[in-house]
Amino acid sequence: MTKRKEKSSMREKLSKSRELCKGMSKEVYALADYISKVSPNINDPSELALRFSIVFEDIQNEENRLSNKDDESKKLFEYLVANKEEVLNQAVYIPQVIDVIAEEEEFARDFRKICKSKFGFNPPKRFNVELGEEYPQYIKVAVDWWTNVIINPKIDNGIGLSNKSFALAVNLSRSYTKEEIKTFKESLADNIVKLMEKNKKCKLSVSHCPCHALAIAGEKIGIDNMIGYPWMTYMKISENEIAISEGYESEYEILWTNK
Repeated sequence: MTKRKEKSSMREKLSKSRELCKGMSKEVYALADYISKVSPNINDPSELALRFSIVFEDIQNEENRLSNKDDESKKLFEYLVANKEEVLNQAVYIPQVIDVIAEEEEFARDFRKICKSKFGFNPPKRFNVELGEEYPQYIKVAVDWWTNVIINPKIDNGIGLSNKSFALAVNLSRSYTKEEIKTFKESLADNIVKLMEKNKKCKLSVSHCPCHALAIAGEKIGIDNMIGYPWMTYMKISENEIAISEGYESEYEILWTNK
């Protein structure tokens, strides 16, 4: 395997994963934060994979071998262990974070190969496709959120799927090309613009099938209306606030505000 070195430290980029790779779960961000805090200046995919492996095993065994001196990293480790089941499930998405933050595509590719061999982790490839400056921030936030749930469909692990079974389900999720993601994002953004022109607010929803705005965008890249969207998911959009409800009779939570 060719070693691909990063020009700048992967440690620093992992610490900025919320900014660089938007739309991931809080468990993924916490895991990325912890890896960045307990790692040296990593510039090689094999070094990163080794550190990821140690962290993963430490969480599994509830054994802290890396954060003995740093109070902040200790607190992060305590959080990871307290939420061990979900954190270990969400770890399958770390290769997607590296897809986005790595400067060299070969670095991300080599890291994926190691993760697939070591853990069986091979989630759909993730692309960082930004909307143009002509779209306001609230539309970008809304579109980024829906794009993420399309790329990373929520898999309910309430029935007790093992970590390996969960990872397998994620690995089998459909992959989309960079061009398809761009098409979906631009179409959905334009649909939101049209809805906002009428009432200065709108709602995107999926009960068991998506609303018209989502369906039209999804049809352009072949998203299945029955299984390609998260059921019972609702988003309220205004220029000042975005709120989401995920799951049957779930309360709305603020996703974004301009305050």
